[in-house]
Amino acid sequence: MLTYITTAPNMKKISSIVIDYGKTLREWNISEDKIIDIELAMEEVLANIVAHGYENREVDLANDIEIQLKKYHDYVELMISDQGNFFDINTHEEPNLGSYIDSPINGGFGAALIKKVMSEVSCCRENGTNITILRKFI
Repeated sequence: MLTYITTAPNMKKISSIVIDYGKTLREWNISEDKIIDIELAMEEVLANIVAHGYENREVDLANDIEIQLKKYHDYVELMISDQGNFFDINTHEEPNLGSYIDSPINGGFGAALIKKVMSEVSCCRENGTNITILRKFI
């Protein structure tokens, strides 16, 4: 089973995309707690791509984000591809909550959150395309 969408990077579209994918997960009878984790991780990845992957760049149709969702026997796989700036979530250090409270810096918890709610997370860059794969065991 596969659902697929291509969209130009746009922060306003993220919520509706996540809702649409959530509907597909529900049609596949995935448990609600797993769906919430997948939706949360998906929204965070897409928001980071739009906010950071395409910063200071003109966006055109060649810079679309592609999203694929597949259901296997024991896991769901979400693959997100884009041509923005590369960020490897697995090399990102988890922020220290104690020092964060007194810091003026906002953000930095998204990568840790994604790794916490998903079973497996991988990132690579191939031929100018970033590929993020999120897996959730079901």
